Amino acid sequence: MAAGKVVTVSLNAQTKGRGNIAVDGQADLSAQHGPAIDMTVTAHQALLVHRDDVNAVIDASLRYLGGLTRGSLTGKVEPVSIEVRLLDRLPPSVVVIPVTEINRQDGGKLGHEKQDASAAPWVADLDIDIEMPRRVFVRGRGLESEWSGRLHVGGSTNTPQLTGAIEAIRGVFTFASKRFDVQKGIITFTGGEPIDPILNISATYRTPTLTAVIGVTGTASEPKLGVTSQPALPQSEVLAQVLFGKSSSRLGPVEAVQLASAIDSLARGESWSEDMLGSVRQFLGLDVLSVGTSTSTTGDEQGAAVEAGRYVTEGVYVGAKQGLTDSSTAGRVEVEIIPGLSVQSDLTQSAEGVSGSLGLRWKHDY
Repeated sequence: MAAGKVVTVSLNAQTKGRGNIAVDGQADLSAQHGPAIDMTVTAHQALLVHRDDVNAVIDASLRYLGGLTRGSLTGKVEPVSIEVRLLDRLPPSVVVIPVTEINRQDGGKLGHEKQDASAAPWVADLDIDIEMPRRVFVRGRGLESEWSGRLHVGGSTNTPQLTGAIEAIRGVFTFASKRFDVQKGIITFTGGEPIDPILNISATYRTPTLTAVIGVTGTASEPKLGVTSQPALPQSEVLAQVLFGKSSSRLGPVEAVQLASAIDSLARGESWSEDMLGSVRQFLGLDVLSVGTSTSTTGDEQGAAVEAGRYVTEGVYVGAKQGLTDSSTAGRVEVEIIPGLSVQSDLTQSAEGVSGSLGLRWKHDY
């Protein structure tokens, strides 16, 4: 409604599910250089993105100050839950198709003109903090992981600058039916244009005689994937030991073909395994569902196990692991006391007896 030359705005909308977005503020129409706008946008559990590759539910508090062509957008965004799905068989790059417009006066081709950023009809300076304490899931192509971190969006709507980092809380990478535990995962955004984060991720698979590590470095646009081991062995030898438990020189013809296929899949960034648990996890309403191995109290692997868990409330994670080939059962409760500090309790029951542990987990982002 209007009071003199000041228009007051109050809007409220519901998103899919139970989310809500509210816009409140005013616009002074008597300003000398056009309307002066002061608006706040508040989101609560709002489904902001709903696509095949990304789902994002957020809480947000943003403020816009400025006019119809220039202004500033500041505030804070805290995701309630983000799920990134790495779809299978994505092309390595987008092919630019030359297009010629019929009857165009200059007779030129479309798609290669560089637009002047200053010619945009509306530009806003950005100062937005994105806090992600947990519940950022990246899944697909054999990866099942949860991340947390802190990002900042600066620059402008024409040239946004994204800085900060996200770090893996937990994760597994399944390659050729073998489970690699994510030991380190850091994705760093440096503020460059275009946005192209730096990757530093490693996942480990251990046998009695070998520790194999799959590492991903480089940038998101040009990732570099490699396989190393301790003791040091060639890549083909490491994969032969992981897949078949023997040297590549002792492989039969069929095993040699499987090894070559695994190396090719690894070079193309594929997991050589199907994500068959995703639909089950969604149907059961779980945050984590994976198949791994159970261990004894001495740390020895005892067989396959199913692990499931979910956040029962903000900052409280409850999980369980059940052995498929033995009677072992394990439970875990993780409670976040303050950001970066949590209490973790584990209880395991097996044929060897009952054991438990209680510890503090501390993490600091530099």
